[in-house]
Amino acid sequence: MDNLEAARHESLKEMIRDLILATNMDHHAKILSEWKTLEPLFSLENSTHRMALMQYVLKFGDISNPARPKVIRPKYNKGPISKKISQTN
Repeated sequence: MDNLEAARHESLKEMIRDLILATNMDHHAKILSEWKTLEPLFSLENSTHRMALMQYVLKFGDISNPARPKVIRPKYNKGPISKKISQTN
């Protein structure tokens, strides 16, 4: 990222931050609401729409996402939890 122009560098940092925050459950309702509003008029040409799509896809691709069916969730959560426990011992 050192080779990017300052404005592009800042823009990329902001995008990364926003995408990381999309996985936070505190932002769940806002992301869903925004997507439902944008989805009928969605255009890849619109940067706001592209960001909403990236947040939506990342959020629901997150393996710890509670939107997964309850029968699947334990299987996906067991690996990261086991790894965390082994790292703390």
